[in-house]
Amino acid sequence: MSTQLELVARSGLGQATVSRLLFDSARRHSVDTLRQAAVALDLPPDALLPIAYDDAAAPLPAFPVLPPLAAEVGRMLSDDSPIAVEDRGRLAAILDAVVAPYRRQMRKRKH
Repeated sequence: MSTQLELVARSGLGQATVSRLLFDSARRHSVDTLRQAAVALDLPPDALLPIAYDDAAAPLPAFPVLPPLAAEVGRMLSDDSPIAVEDRGRLAAILDAVVAPYRRQMRKRKH
């Protein structure tokens, strides 16, 4: 993976989030964000956690790992996917239609 945009596509993270991950070393990123980025980079989900949580006194927050299906869908929809652009568009539209009714509810969820 060579560009921020590829990491955005594979991880499902926003462009601003990926930019902060790469260039804002003072920021303490969420565990979910670091795990999504790690999976997108084909690393173990917790591989990036020591970078952000290097102080031994602070225990790592326990959040669920991004499900493998979510990472797989991210790779399927990425620009470097072997799936035809037209098919990726159809897949994205179908997934969007299925997920849309739950977005508001999921935004309110606390980890």
